[in-house]
Amino acid sequence: MAILSTVKSFLDGEGVGFEMSEEEGSIRFSFSGDTETWMVYIHDLEDSERLAVLSVVPTLVMESERAEVGNFIQRCNFGLVVGNFEMDLDSGEVRFRTSMDLDGITTNTDLVRNLVFGNVAVVNDYLPGLNRVIHGGLSAKEAIALVEGEDEN
Repeated sequence: MAILSTVKSFLDGEGVGFEMSEEEGSIRFSFSGDTETWMVYIHDLEDSERLAVLSVVPTLVMESERAEVGNFIQRCNFGLVVGNFEMDLDSGEVRFRTSMDLDGITTNTDLVRNLVFGNVAVVNDYLPGLNRVIHGGLSAKEAIALVEGEDEN
């Protein structure tokens, strides 16, 4: 639980209201980005000495859109250096995960800040394009071009 104590100190310092579940080894809070608000979950995976941050996209993907959203996610993940998008193919839940292995590392708020801010920054950047695919307005290729500011050809 020392890791969650560091996470709590970081969130307190940032003025973020959160809920903590010590029995589950997790913290959750809502984050408001440029266009939308979503839930962020921080899990202390104590047995494996890892910390994981999951941003959960607030819209479930309808079954008819999952293939194109999967295409979008693959295109996102290919260029990402840290973290990855993932989708539950049964429920349509999309989330973005960042994590770090803390084996032998003394945690501090700087490590937590980079992990959390890195996570929510990527979601904030890609969420407008993802939503355009989820709601059927753009293809995956068009949406990636939109969020990454590239010519789609």
